[in-house]
Amino acid sequence: MRTDAVDVAALETRVTGLLEQLSSIDAQMNLIGEPAGLAARARISDLEKQRATVLRTLAALEKARIAAGQ
Repeated sequence: MRTDAVDVAALETRVTGLLEQLSSIDAQMNLIGEPAGLAARARISDLEKQRATVLRTLAALEKARIAAGQ
């Protein structure tokens, strides 16, 4: 068994979880709407950072999936 082999099923599971997390983040951002107070603006900022992290992770997983197909 190769140690550098990518488990595509594990990637798919991880991607599904990240997409669910992304949906949750978007739903929370929609609930807040246009932030009126300092706390709401801070929460939106935090959610935007979480969203960016999830998107970067999804991009890295897609890169791994593509590499696994080669």
